[in-house]
Amino acid sequence: MAEKIRILQVTGSLRIGGLETVAVNLYRFCDRSKYAFDYVVYGDAVEPMEATVEELGGRVFHIPYPHKGAGAYLKALKKVMADYGPYDAVHSHSLFNSGLVMLAAKQMKIPVRISHGHSDRRNTKVALPRRLYNGLMRMLINRYTTQKVACSEGAGKYLFGKKFDEKVYIIRNGVCVDDFRYSPEKAAKIKAEFGWENNKIVGHIGRLAPVKNQKWILRVFALAYQKDPSLRLLIAGDGELKEQLQERIDRMGLSEVAVLAGTRTDTAALQSAFDVYMMASHYEGVSISLIEAQASGVNCLSSDTAATPATRISECLHLLSLSDSAEAWAEKLLELTNKPRSADSWEKVKESGYDIVQIVREASRLYGG
Repeated sequence: MAEKIRILQVTGSLRIGGLETVAVNLYRFCDRSKYAFDYVVYGDAVEPMEATVEELGGRVFHIPYPHKGAGAYLKALKKVMADYGPYDAVHSHSLFNSGLVMLAAKQMKIPVRISHGHSDRRNTKVALPRRLYNGLMRMLINRYTTQKVACSEGAGKYLFGKKFDEKVYIIRNGVCVDDFRYSPEKAAKIKAEFGWENNKIVGHIGRLAPVKNQKWILRVFALAYQKDPSLRLLIAGDGELKEQLQERIDRMGLSEVAVLAGTRTDTAALQSAFDVYMMASHYEGVSISLIEAQASGVNCLSSDTAATPATRISECLHLLSLSDSAEAWAEKLLELTNKPRSADSWEKVKESGYDIVQIVREASRLYGG
């Protein structure tokens, strides 16, 4: 039997998140008789998707965070490459830190070096030290990357700058569409878990961080709840704002009707249980959860900054601006709670090129073999 093609994926994290899901799905849906993946994450915390990688046959290596010192980071990264390689390819999902990853891979003579852009933050303000760091890293990325990849044109332009061109390979942030098709059985199970069998659930899945703007979701939900007390709010995810958001829920008198459910691995079941899916992010690259929601057919209420053009797939997606009033959002939310699910949006997600099986089949070519 021929030796497997060995790929080192540098994700920085294996929490439940967009880029992490993409990176793990590349392994989950590839031909594992042909490819073997290992993953590099930062820090010592063991995160939820680590178990998934190990179940698939991969290994996870923990190294120091880049901001703890570039020298220590490079040393640790090259040690992984030396001790657990040789690797045929390195695939970095670590945004501008990919500059250091590409430098290390070049020094270790790894032939295929992939930088993958997952986020478009061109319209956000960045402090001078970060701008200088990003500029240096972009120079390293463009110099040492052998294959540039992005989830969208905007994400590619953000990561590669003026070096973005038609040679950048676009890998859509795909989902397993069949997993996310609406299931009344899964919906009933989730509603029973929370004792919300007779309620309408407003849902959100995402990292609890300022960019995701969950405070706005709480504000809008509170206004809608005043008019329809049957509403319930379920926010799945974890992050640095968890305590602040819980304090806000308590202060707003919503502790009986709004739940921070923490990290969940049953996101397909959650999407089936939601009556409306909400996103209010200040920016996104290509939102996996928004694609998953549309595959489930749930009506989605999203900021136009969260739903980038690449994710505007079906009629169940409804957009408002963050400059619109909370009252306008609440009014739209109430309208959508009474609107039936889409029965065929999963087909539109597949037709739009977001089915993960086909995406991985094409993306695997990047690794050779």
